Amino acid sequence: RPLVDGNNNNAITLAGNNILVSGFETTNASIGIVADGANGAVVQNNITNNSTNGGLLVRSSDNVTVQNNIANNNSEFGIAVVGLTNATVQGNQLANNQTLDFTSPFSAPAGLVLTQVTGTVVVSENTVEGTAIGPTPASGVLTGTDALEGQGIGLVNTSGIVDLTIENNTVSRNQGDGIVIGLAASAEASVAIIDNTIEGNGGTNPLRGDGIKIAGEDNSTITQLRIEDNRVNNNIDDGIDVSLNQVRPTSATISNAIIRNNTVNGSVNGQGIILRTNQSGSMQISVEDNTINNNGSDGLLAQSEGSSQLCLALTGNAS
Repeated sequence: RPLVDGNNNNAITLAGNNILVSGFETTNASIGIVADGANGAVVQNNITNNSTNGGLLVRSSDNVTVQNNIANNNSEFGIAVVGLTNATVQGNQLANNQTLDFTSPFSAPAGLVLTQVTGTVVVSENTVEGTAIGPTPASGVLTGTDALEGQGIGLVNTSGIVDLTIENNTVSRNQGDGIVIGLAASAEASVAIIDNTIEGNGGTNPLRGDGIKIAGEDNSTITQLRIEDNRVNNNIDDGIDVSLNQVRPTSATISNAIIRNNTVNGSVNGQGIILRTNQSGSMQISVEDNTINNNGSDGLLAQSEGSSQLCLALTGNAS
């Protein structure tokens, strides 16, 4: 396997269409591999470890495949997919990456992060474990954006329309949430989170670490939401959290939503499933055939505040 020394710069940079990068290992890099404006790129079977500003970054490209790479022990992120239309992120292994400085240009709050992505995006068969929050303050208490870091798999969009599938991943031992979807401003999405194993995520001081977190703010819209057949066990906060307008007001909406046939056990300090609307948010959701046991608080909690609407159907759940 060819070894590319970045000499504290980016080790491999791609620009141009339909490029294949396969079988490399990077060392001593700022970012291990950068694909920028690389439509049709395939980045596969590479190793990007111990980079100071991220393992593998793909941005401003269309129809990209990122598969079967290893990204371990990088600062800022393991794999970041930014500003893409149509992407497949499959079969990658990410471990012990450390997120730093939420506001910096290339930084991210997750080991595997997607932001401002549109079109059809599939994230499948990845292993994401041990994502760590950056250096803890001397007080030992995380505040502000630091407390939002350390996620396993995260998507953040503020515009555009995405059809997102997150399927058959293993997400464990990350210091933040396991899988988090955050939409704000005018973003619109159809989201399917199916057949994932999400275990042992989160931390305390402050309390954090939902297994699956869906957050809609401003006027964002989720036109369809499926959370099905997942194993969500032993996370520090809630098992599954679907919330609207908890931070920023106005009228986010979720329609055609179903949480079905999941196992949600052992949420240490939280609910098994929590559904929340606030301000003028609107949620229509069905919770069916889930097994919800041994959670620290309620098995299922539904809250509607302000002038918001929460339409909930319950069928066949066991607790």
